Amino acid sequence: APLQQGMGKIRAAVANLEHHEMGHLSDEQVLEQAGEIDTQVQFLIANCKLDAQADAALHGIIGTLLEGAKALKGKPADATPVASLRSALAEYPRLFDDAAWMPLGE
Repeated sequence: APLQQGMGKIRAAVANLEHHEMGHLSDEQVLEQAGEIDTQVQFLIANCKLDAQADAALHGIIGTLLEGAKALKGKPADATPVASLRSALAEYPRLFDDAAWMPLGE
């Protein structure tokens, strides 16, 4: 349940960042979404108890999420990192069974 909760909130933040790619978000709004990604990754780290294989798969995803959030915080006017955030989220349903997961764009 914590995995689904945290990833759902990360998905919402990344979906909001799609507006950044269209030039519709202020730097403050970008920083807010990047902060939400960081917060939810920390939630996942603290609350997800997974077997070793699933944990390793999750770390691959959250590593990319953290890198993207850090890049956005460093240069909030640059929307380039949003693509890597989307790619990380695309890996999630391939590696984890989450019946409630909705791919971005849906």
